[in-house]
Amino acid sequence: MQLKTFGERLFWARHNYAKLTQKQLRDRMEEEYGVTIGRNYISELEKATREEEEEGKVKRPSFTVVRAMAGVCKVSLDFLAGFTDEARPTTSDSAETAIYFSEEADEIAQIVDSLRPEQRAVVIALGRNLAALSMDRARREAEAKDILESVERQLGTPARQEIERIFRDKGVFKGD
Repeated sequence: MQLKTFGERLFWARHNYAKLTQKQLRDRMEEEYGVTIGRNYISELEKATREEEEEGKVKRPSFTVVRAMAGVCKVSLDFLAGFTDEARPTTSDSAETAIYFSEEADEIAQIVDSLRPEQRAVVIALGRNLAALSMDRARREAEAKDILESVERQLGTPARQEIERIFRDKGVFKGD
């Protein structure tokens, strides 16, 4: 996984792992952990570049906020902090350990295991490139949906439908 910033990791955990919108994450953080954050804070975190993070141009979340985000998204704090690329939380109780790999992923792993090291490197590079492409598309789609939700709240359903049509015409996302 080539996720370099906290924001990229949060986006991945929220969108690809937990399958939540920013609003759903915010609402569940409040419901499940009693943590309230600003309406645009998740978006600000997800869009921040490494330079903006390092220069302090984006407000760093507190431990309480990150713990709630990790809990709702069902990922480890270490994953969000960038200490590990293993997204799922560790547990000492093996009965609670869920299997997160599909049959297809297991099949691919068996194929990769049978390859020579130089062939594995090619497959890994290809996988990373495919993941980056789908991440970019997924990020654009998620941002478009967040914009649509905001437009609907502010201007109503007809305005949302018009902007959604424009997004589809421009190829921003497929829509639901």
